[in-house]
Amino acid sequence: MRVGLAFAAGMIGWAVMVALTILLRAIGATELNLCMIVGSLFTGQVSTDAWALGFIAGLIVSGVIALVYAGVFEGLRRADWRLGLVGGAIHTAVAGVFFAAMSAFHPAMPDQITPPGPYAINYGVITTVAFVASHLLFGVIVGGMYETVHVPTPPSRPQPTPEEHAVGAGERGARWH
Repeated sequence: MRVGLAFAAGMIGWAVMVALTILLRAIGATELNLCMIVGSLFTGQVSTDAWALGFIAGLIVSGVIALVYAGVFEGLRRADWRLGLVGGAIHTAVAGVFFAAMSAFHPAMPDQITPPGPYAINYGVITTVAFVASHLLFGVIVGGMYETVHVPTPPSRPQPTPEEHAVGAGERGARWH
């Protein structure tokens, strides 16, 4: 497995997801802040430090998630953006359920941060579409960047035929008298 490559692909995927949500917030399409949700999970506070912690934690978690993708790619002995898209669909489903359950354990919800609900629906339909699209895009990035390790199988030695096992077989110049 190419651990470094997979981890880097996951980090890039996270950075793209964060950039997308920042863009959507900038144009007023959503209030969802992924880094703040992740960071305040640890701090219980909404702050610049929580955002920075969330960004860093997201990089690490996304790198680990990409290692799971890589394990599947290695098992299949291939990787491409299409397989990444399939992984992204599964990732979307898991993340949607995680977001639905988040308010039960997140220390800043609901007092400081609106609980996102399943697939971040509590932030609006545009946010849900972006949530799904960004997870699919994460999979496409990881699948597109990752190359499986193809360890060549050593050529097998030809198996002896039954004639080669016969008495006297292989003895050159041997004659029967």
